[in-house]
Amino acid sequence: DPRKARFLAGRMFADARRAALEAKRLGSKDWRVDTVLALAAYHTGDLAEAYARAEAAVPAIPPGEGGWSSMAVVTVFAESRFKQIAAALKARKRWPPSWLADLNASYAVLIKHPLGTEAQVLWYYDFLVWLGADDASLRVLSQGVERFAGSATLHARYLDRVLKDRGPEGAEAAYAALLARPD
Repeated sequence: DPRKARFLAGRMFADARRAALEAKRLGSKDWRVDTVLALAAYHTGDLAEAYARAEAAVPAIPPGEGGWSSMAVVTVFAESRFKQIAAALKARKRWPPSWLADLNASYAVLIKHPLGTEAQVLWYYDFLVWLGADDASLRVLSQGVERFAGSATLHARYLDRVLKDRGPEGAEAAYAALLARPD
């Protein structure tokens, strides 16, 4: 029953939030506390709190942390920065360059994260294309194809992009280089 599942999920997120707030009250400063608060808020629709908690959690994640929670909170953080940039551009306002640096850093973590996904690569690629960052977007797509070699979606985007930029000969050369890789 989908309604019961949503109800129970809401209760579990509320319980996780209560436990994390209690840990915070008792003095915990661990990144995982803000991560739980960020993800509970995100999945219950409180995006403002989710984004603020993710901003607090992400800088404290230890290097090389490969769990699901770290991947999820970095994704929420990246989404918040994307929305901030998009809102500033829509309003024709200047925005801090650190927001783009934060997005680049988030992507650098996600592309290497054991639980990173091809959807994250596609999202960041589309964002860079939207910004008009052609060289950077092609690098992101190339990294994605190398990481997720079996992704038909990434290969389709990559082939379209390379054909557009370099023509058929360039596409053949790009794929010859991929096939020549030992891995």
